[in-house]
Formats: sequence, C-alpha cells, structure tokens
Amino acid sequence: RTFLQDQARSTFDRTVADIETKINRTKISVNTNVIDNDDDDIFPGAAKDMGSEAKIRFLKARLRVMQEELERTHTECVKR
Repeated sequence: RTFLQDQARSTFDRTVADIETKINRTKISVNTNVIDNDDDDIFPGAAKDMGSEAKIRFLKARLRVMQEELERTHTECVKR
C-alpha cells in the first residue's frame, strides 16, 4: 500500500470512528432522557421523526457513499 492509500484509509477510519462515537453518545443521551442533538451533524434535521430502522438505513446509505468517495479518491491517487 502506498502512503496515499494509508492516508485515505486513516481518514476513512477516523470518520467512521467519529460517527460511531456520536451514535453512542446519542444512545446514551436517549437512554438517560437527556437528548442533546444540537451539535449532531450525522443526521439531517428531519431525522428527529425517523424511527430506528430508518436511521440505520440512512447510516448504511451514507457509509456506502463514503466508501464510493474513498474508492474514487484512491483511484485518482493511483492515476497520479
């Protein structure tokens, strides 16, 4: 693997970890009835009315888009 591949992978891993952290924080907030979603940039504003299944589908779709972007970036780096 090249340096650029490692950098892209590292950035992707950090992004996924950040999303997981925010999701875990949201779960904790919901479980303690102290909901603080003001700084939540994972879900769009309309997500407040989404059920759990819809949120999971949204996150999976967002992950697929991120993977496609990573693949596109990787392809561009390889071409250079």
